[in-house]
Amino acid sequence: MQAQPVEQTVQQAADQPESQPEDQPAEQPDGQVPEPQGDQVEGRPARPPREPAPKPPMSLKRRIAIVIGAVLFVALIAAGLFYTWNRWYRFDDHADLQGQWYVVGTTVPVEIDATSIHLTNDVVYQYELNTQDKTIRYTFGPMNGQGRYWFSDDRQYLVITDGDQFTSTGTAVDDLLRQFRELIDTAQGHETALPAGEGIIAFSREPDAKALEKERADAEAKKKAEEEARKAEERRAAEEAAAQAAEYEEGNYEEEPAGEEAPAEEPPAEERPAEENNGNE
Repeated sequence: MQAQPVEQTVQQAADQPESQPEDQPAEQPDGQVPEPQGDQVEGRPARPPREPAPKPPMSLKRRIAIVIGAVLFVALIAAGLFYTWNRWYRFDDHADLQGQWYVVGTTVPVEIDATSIHLTNDVVYQYELNTQDKTIRYTFGPMNGQGRYWFSDDRQYLVITDGDQFTSTGTAVDDLLRQFRELIDTAQGHETALPAGEGIIAFSREPDAKALEKERADAEAKKKAEEEARKAEERRAAEEAAAQAAEYEEGNYEEEPAGEEAPAEEPPAEERPAEENNGNE
């Protein structure tokens, strides 16, 4: 193939229309330059719309933390609802308070009815309950007092604490903490200890087992001692009777003449011929 002459190449280049710069807009037939559109900036070509960058995927640890947080939140809500139901709506405090109780550690019975607490036959307190605040007011003649009360979870124990500083919020917080401690004690296999001290009285539905056993042992010991005393008295009475009888016999023996024998009893007269006939035969 033969190369084209230089003049012919130059002539072809001159005949071609001059190319417009890429950054200049093409002229319209009427000579007007079109305005830039979209992201097109004056002197720059238009750019395509920018797509949003994809979000990085959530890490596994973050997902686990969110799930755990949601579970804890639901558990707290459920625990709060259960505590509210269990404290204010589950039981009837007026009904559960009534009946026969025993002072904890003793076998002393205490009778509680709808309006009175019978500590003894002569000591009777009138009372009123506030089941919302869990407080109690009581009167004894001209004297009056107040305090707070609470039941154990199984309603077998009742504790009354004297005082006028108790409020609805305070008793609610105290009961929540107490139930939390009781839950820990139960999980560890420990028995829940009842409070004791001045101004606190605790009751139980059953008499104290140790006190009851001691009372029974004392009753058995008393019965045994009484039986032994009765037998000793019987022995003493028998010994005194024997001594008196011996003295009586000894006195009668001394009254009889010494050296004389009592005459032998003779057989009746009607029996003598029969005896003689028998001898002759």
